[in-house]
Amino acid sequence: MSDSDVAAVRDWLDTVYKDFAASWKQRWNGSHGSPPDRLYHYTTPAGATGILTNRVIWASDARYLNDISELSYIHTVIATVAQELSEEFPHGPARTFLDAASDRLLEAFTGPYDIYVACFCSCGDLLSQWRSYAAGGLGYALGFEPEPMRTDTGLLLRRVTYDPAKQQELTREVLAFMASGLAALNAGATDYGPVAALIEAGGTLAEAAFCFKHPGFKEEQEWRLVLPVLKGQHPGDSEVQFRETEVGLMPYVEVRPNGHQPGIDALLAIREVVLGPTRHPDLAEVAARRLLESSGYGDSVVMRRSKIPLRV
Repeated sequence: MSDSDVAAVRDWLDTVYKDFAASWKQRWNGSHGSPPDRLYHYTTPAGATGILTNRVIWASDARYLNDISELSYIHTVIATVAQELSEEFPHGPARTFLDAASDRLLEAFTGPYDIYVACFCSCGDLLSQWRSYAAGGLGYALGFEPEPMRTDTGLLLRRVTYDPAKQQELTREVLAFMASGLAALNAGATDYGPVAALIEAGGTLAEAAFCFKHPGFKEEQEWRLVLPVLKGQHPGDSEVQFRETEVGLMPYVEVRPNGHQPGIDALLAIREVVLGPTRHPDLAEVAARRLLESSGYGDSVVMRRSKIPLRV
């Protein structure tokens, strides 16, 4: 590939594609308005203690989410779209790009950014959440007011997308625009053009794709606080830390969704605590109330009990 071809690709990516990506991201950003009045973070007793006393939430590296099948699902969405577009672009640099996107676009997501997420549910009393994240019902669902979580914190509040048609539409817009540009430029089938395009497309789609989930999880009505961090920069309110999970070590950072700039130690926007369906709700409520008081929340937080029968 000649220097002039490289320059043409670079110029197109820096101008035409950059304008498209900005418009695409503006539409994506606009699709997350009107969150519910409360978003609930299900956690164990130890987790609730850490969140309330330390005034931080753990945001995990999106590649290590609890549901490891999530990455496989995202890959399937991307591969499906890329393979369909290959019929429109059967040859040349566009096809090389689409083949690479089908196999390796997930890898491109982790190019310039690491993406950390903290997960919330629109429902504060959901059986699957008690089972999965709150010690089988012994834990708590902490109800956050959404707006302070994203105001001045550097965090993005995102609604998870469960609709496969919408997921494919978002992916197709990016891949089709890129493939069309490469086809028009006729820019090198095996070298710079497709590789550069893969990196740029990955950067555009990364945050959105990490909000794609299988429709079978729709009952969760999940929202996510997302923190994109340029590699090498200081993430959130802590250095990267590690904790042990079923799949091995999970990288995470501490964030303070409290309505202030990172680093400001203030109460989190917790307005409600839901007690899990424990055998001893009276004792659990007394302990939770004492924890709230000792952490500075006083009587400002509403407390209620799960209505789900104990056998979780």
